[in-house]
Amino acid sequence: MRKFWIVLLAAGLMMAFTMPAFGAVGGGDIKISGSYLVRGLYVDNPKLTKANEYAGTSAFAAFDQRLRLQPEFKIAEGLVLVTRFDVLEKLWEVNTYGSSVDTAQPNTNLSWERVYVDFKTGIGQFQVGYQKFTSWGTALADGANSYPGIKYLFASGPITVVAALEQKGEGQAVAATRWDAVDVDTTAYDLGAIYKWTGGEAGILYQYALINSSRKTTGTVAGSFSTKLHLIDPYVKMTFGPVYVEAEGIWLTGKYQEYDATKPAGTKDVDADQKGIYIKANVDVKPAYVGAMFLWSQGDDGTDATKKKSGFLAALSAGSVFEPCLIFGSYWYNHAGTGGEQVFSTGANGWTYFWDNVWFAQGYVGVKPDPKLDVFLSYSWMKADQKPAAAWTSDAIGSEIDVKVTYKIFDNLEYMIGGAYFFTGDYFKGTNANNKIDNNYLLLHQLNLTF
Repeated sequence: MRKFWIVLLAAGLMMAFTMPAFGAVGGGDIKISGSYLVRGLYVDNPKLTKANEYAGTSAFAAFDQRLRLQPEFKIAEGLVLVTRFDVLEKLWEVNTYGSSVDTAQPNTNLSWERVYVDFKTGIGQFQVGYQKFTSWGTALADGANSYPGIKYLFASGPITVVAALEQKGEGQAVAATRWDAVDVDTTAYDLGAIYKWTGGEAGILYQYALINSSRKTTGTVAGSFSTKLHLIDPYVKMTFGPVYVEAEGIWLTGKYQEYDATKPAGTKDVDADQKGIYIKANVDVKPAYVGAMFLWSQGDDGTDATKKKSGFLAALSAGSVFEPCLIFGSYWYNHAGTGGEQVFSTGANGWTYFWDNVWFAQGYVGVKPDPKLDVFLSYSWMKADQKPAAAWTSDAIGSEIDVKVTYKIFDNLEYMIGGAYFFTGDYFKGTNANNKIDNNYLLLHQLNLTF
């Protein structure tokens, strides 16, 4: 069966690459873009503990890869069918307990992620199907997820209006008969505007999210509740000569738990309230550049049972695009390894890579002595906005030094060598001050082809 799928995939790719010649006859066209990434990495202390404290602290080394293809089928002028899929997003030949079993997640062979029709009309542009939604403004709260939905864009001069429906969950909770069905869908509604001018742009997005996945078979069952969230997300990007500045704000409010009819004894509705801000500045003084960034994302100490003040960036899957460090907050770092060994990927001690509950500051400098060569050095500092519990040892997460050297072998082929050293803070001792922690470092090299 595995050979069958490999042969089928090969045949499909062959057809995709050869179809432009046939499509041109009928007036159609196919454009294929994508990337192929291969990495090799060594992680010294993924659990951030002293050696021999407990099982699972040992270092590991691995290679992984991902092929991403995005074929776009031009059916007619202004009408395009867009698709995207990932192939062999996996570690190289994982061997678990003596057998060749690939346990790398999330995708080990072939994953279709997007298919939508993009068409322009006299009243605007429409995109219908599985597509990218978690992308707005800067990279701060962006995710790589794809959802089904409908997106509408209307441009007039420097202003673009965006409206969208995101269908993130579909279902019904059913009791004795179908007539007892209760809606348990998860849906988001977006409305935004972007204004562009010479040297910059600014925008603001409003999103209303209705999450009914916690509703019971009927609204009168105790504990049945909905989540109703309002998100305000403004951003700005500007260039002044050699200076580039970008900033984004996040304000989320609404009801985290709004009970339908019957509440469990002593239970109250839970409000949602999370804020965050991000600022970055870069000065280009060729052949060098220097910059800094600041990020604050609200945390929750858990003392107020009627408010939920953090965790919503994780719910948005934000963070898989914003990667200022090679270790801390890195989506790629947290998806390496054979079993999710990294402390950040599991959310151990109350922290994940989704940029909730953190103060973060970074300064960096780089030089490009040749158009093909980029040498980068950064220092980052981070602390928790709130301790997850009153007995938590510390809010000091730590600091990190990163070095990256990137060389363009071809215009579309880059080779990068990198290293990072993470100085572990006492935050990772949790509630026991006697826990022994240690630092971690990462060595990495990767080949990245884009086309």
